[in-house]
Amino acid sequence: EIFQVGGISQLEGKQGNARLSRIYRIQIESVALGWTVFSETPPECRYYVGAHVVSDHMIIAGGYSKGWSYSKYVFVMSREQQTWRRLPDMMTAVTFPSVLLTSNRKLIAIGGHNGTNWSNIVQQVNMPSLPSASSLSQ
Repeated sequence: EIFQVGGISQLEGKQGNARLSRIYRIQIESVALGWTVFSETPPECRYYVGAHVVSDHMIIAGGYSKGWSYSKYVFVMSREQQTWRRLPDMMTAVTFPSVLLTSNRKLIAIGGHNGTNWSNIVQQVNMPSLPSASSLSQ
C-alpha cells in the first residue's frame, strides 16, 4: 500500500487551491482501481503534517490545526480500526516535519517550519509500544 497524506489540489473551475486533510491510499495489487479516500486527519493536525507508517499504524505529527495554528500534536491511527489516538506532544510546533520511528521505539520528528524559520531541531518522544487496535477504539 502507498499512502498520500494531505497536500494541495487545484479547485475545479476556480482560482486558488484547496488544502487536503484527507489520507488517500492505493493498493499495489489493484493500481488500476486508483486512489481511494482512506481517512481524514484529526482537526489538531490538519494540513502539512509529517507522517510515518509502521506495521498496522500510521503516525502523524505537526502541521497546521484546523484554525491555521502551528501544531505540536502527535497522533497514531490503527489502519484496521481507522481511529486516531493522541500521543505525547512534540516540544515545538512545526509544519512539514520528517517523522520516523526508530527500532528502539523513539519517535523522531526532524526539522519543519516553526512560523518564522525552517528549523533543524530534532524532537524525540519515547514510545514503549504502539497501542493495540483494541486500545485505540477505547
